Amino acid sequence: MKTIKKTLIIVLVIILLSFIVTLSALNLEAGELNMYFFTVNASLGFIVLMTLIAGVLIGALISWVLWLWPANREKRHWQRRYHQLRQETESQPASSQALKSPTETR
Repeated sequence: MKTIKKTLIIVLVIILLSFIVTLSALNLEAGELNMYFFTVNASLGFIVLMTLIAGVLIGALISWVLWLWPANREKRHWQRRYHQLRQETESQPASSQALKSPTETR
């Protein structure tokens, strides 16, 4: 399974690199990105690539903050609760742990 995953990642990286090279080669004209505080003079391909990379990074950060961080907190909460309940059941005497079923009482 690990080799399949690594192979798919390598194929994805090669496809993305070919996309980057094609995009950079087709957009060699100079462009100007005028921000509020500064101006960037670069090729259009470079500006588009930096915009795409910034979008991926911001999207990853937002997904981590809104989804992964709360999920990890909830996971830790339930792990703590599980260990507390496990310690409580282990600390009880064996006679009080055994519950009699209705068929045993007859």
